[in-house]
Amino acid sequence: MRRISSLTSAFVIATGFVATVRAQESPFAYPGMPTTPYGADWQAYYRVTTALPNVTFTLPGTYAGSISVDRSGHTNNSLFFVGFENSEGSLTASENERSNEPWMIWLNGGPGSSSMFGLFAEHGPMLLAYADGDTTGQRQPYITKALTLNRTTPAPVNLAKIVIGDGTIGNYGAFTEYSTLSVLQSYPQLIGFEPSVYEYFVEQYNLCGYNLTLEYPASNPYPRLRDPYMDPGVTSKAESNGEETPPMANSRWRGLDALAMIQDTVELYKIPHEKRSEEISFNGKRFVKRQQTSPGSVLAPIGTIDSYYGCFLMEQLWDYATNYTAPWRRIDFDVYRISDALSPSSVNNPAQYLNDEVVRAAFHAPKKTFRMSFRYPFGNSFNGDPSPEPQTFISEISEHVPIILFSGNDDSLVGHRGTELAIQNMTFGGIRGFTIRPSTPFSDTDGNFAGIIHQERNVTYALFTGAGHMVPTDKPKAAYAFLQEFVLGTNTTGLVVPPSAEATGTRSVSVVGGVHTEYLKGIFTGTEAYTGAYVTQGVYTWGEASWKAWGNYMASRTGADVPVASATGDGFITSGSGGQTNPATTTVAFDCRWIWTFAVPVITACIGGLLL
Repeated sequence: MRRISSLTSAFVIATGFVATVRAQESPFAYPGMPTTPYGADWQAYYRVTTALPNVTFTLPGTYAGSISVDRSGHTNNSLFFVGFENSEGSLTASENERSNEPWMIWLNGGPGSSSMFGLFAEHGPMLLAYADGDTTGQRQPYITKALTLNRTTPAPVNLAKIVIGDGTIGNYGAFTEYSTLSVLQSYPQLIGFEPSVYEYFVEQYNLCGYNLTLEYPASNPYPRLRDPYMDPGVTSKAESNGEETPPMANSRWRGLDALAMIQDTVELYKIPHEKRSEEISFNGKRFVKRQQTSPGSVLAPIGTIDSYYGCFLMEQLWDYATNYTAPWRRIDFDVYRISDALSPSSVNNPAQYLNDEVVRAAFHAPKKTFRMSFRYPFGNSFNGDPSPEPQTFISEISEHVPIILFSGNDDSLVGHRGTELAIQNMTFGGIRGFTIRPSTPFSDTDGNFAGIIHQERNVTYALFTGAGHMVPTDKPKAAYAFLQEFVLGTNTTGLVVPPSAEATGTRSVSVVGGVHTEYLKGIFTGTEAYTGAYVTQGVYTWGEASWKAWGNYMASRTGADVPVASATGDGFITSGSGGQTNPATTTVAFDCRWIWTFAVPVITACIGGLLL
């Protein structure tokens, strides 16, 4: 166990209380557990007073244990939590004390993944020793829905914001397949800078119907994208051979939620490296690893949907990279961070530590074997989540609570284009989607470029450069600045400011920090991959000649490319505090009521899915 840096330590405890929770059965009664209703005696019981193994530094005030939830008669009727105080007494203050100080609650998604992963791999103040410098959230919008929509009684907490990182807002086609070409534009080295391979993926992308162009604002709702899991029209050669690489659509998969594949991926990648072979049987399916030293014949457009992969385009890209392209060839491709080429990968599963009896007792944890993730729903044979995706109701939530969405540019499983599509399919403040494309840069704590940020009508979006699915793990300084400035703070960088009441004869709006044309496509080129065993020991780069040739090719292309943000509907932008401007014009109607809601938030609680 190592201590997280002082910077990130402050990041995780900055708001007084960070809880990480997971569902489990009735709490185990450790000595001294009260039998009274929750009160001060429970606070004393939950206080962690026993020294934790390998923790050689002073922890902030720490509380842990299981709390009951309103699920009488249900097997899972309590939640296990670990909480850290910002200052002594900040968690145990009486009801009327510190009522203006927010609490932050971190919940991992999956669904079916433990939030202990967020504690020990992303935020700290304790991090696993090999952490180098999880799973997606779909449950969290449902929690927000329960606390905001169609209530007949007052909500138990006042939600200030919901923050969702690399979340699965739409269906599988939207949050994975739709980002295939943007991933290729960021990392053309995945296909060895081969133009014909790129053209193959462009063709498949179009044939599968993923070629949606994002408009700002969106003039109409976007159609539901093709989910390859649910497509009965795709016949897989893999099925006929008894293989499932990747698992293609058939009768066994129809009706299953697309998150089942994510869970398969997570579990498969947890199989110890030394136990892997050319053929793996897992969860009743057989995976055959197809590896060659060269692609034989380079991929090229074929005029029809590939009969082997169907519309599993991102999966084919992973397969191509691990078969043919250095440094990913013959390693376990990290779908959560493209630039991570460690083999074996870094150790970030806290299971061994949490299954230690001393740790378990100190945390008043359940007397059961800890697992980082498991099949959802709990104890159910159904393989997946039957709930509609949050895209179906997130617009309504935005009317009640500000929403912050963020993505890591290097996440290939839940790509940022899917998040951007979800935003443009939302209606908030009476308009569908953002009216202006995100392009305003923000900085990390050292003043370095961290990504782009956009704020409009109580919805915020951030795209982090160089970060994968676990943004705080990959870019802690950028994550800390984002938390302090945009989640808890009132930094207005990227904020769209409507015309002032005094302005007459104009419909111009401005973006604080300006519109930067170099970032309008939302593509951050990845130029490095990190290599080594368990920790980064080297950096893999590509020659200048390869990049120059690729740049010339892309500049000369005449074929249909990945859909990029459209100029349609962009407002006339006046310069903010620097940055380049976009001269396009349009008329945009604004409802000024949202300005006051955003400018003067009353923060009393903060719940987030994959929350920074």
